[in-house]
Amino acid sequence: MSKPGIAAGDLPTEMLSRIFLFLSGEKHTWATDCVAVSQVCQRWRMIGHGNRELWTTPPLQRFKWTELVLKLSRRRTLDIIWRIP
Repeated sequence: MSKPGIAAGDLPTEMLSRIFLFLSGEKHTWATDCVAVSQVCQRWRMIGHGNRELWTTPPLQRFKWTELVLKLSRRRTLDIIWRIP
């Protein structure tokens, strides 16, 4: 017997956006988490790409990623994290 609930796809846009922001709080996993959720489905991609707060920490190791983040952040203040090996 299944428990009553709501499917992730049925969550309101605002709630999904906040969940995505929660994921982006872990800066070391930003690339995998934010990109992964934006590839689940077309709706999640629109939500993820529409939330410029998700895209404020550009990964400086790869130019194409950095370019994408700068585009999606739409002039939002950026957090620059430089790791020295």
